[in-house]
Amino acid sequence: MAVSTGRELPVLAQALGDRITTLLPDEPTLDQWSRQREEALREAEPARELALQALREDIRTTLGVPA
Repeated sequence: MAVSTGRELPVLAQALGDRITTLLPDEPTLDQWSRQREEALREAEPARELALQALREDIRTTLGVPA
């Protein structure tokens, strides 16, 4: 992931990048989400959309983002 402040503030961009890194889940969680997405994309509608919605909700819940 790249962060740019759009200005000459590289220290701010670095600090924001460091902060974002602390918010990212661990590798096993990312791998699980990737597998879930691939499985969901193999589903036919409407199961595909339901599976993708469940994945979105899981990601948002895990990251502490309101639905």
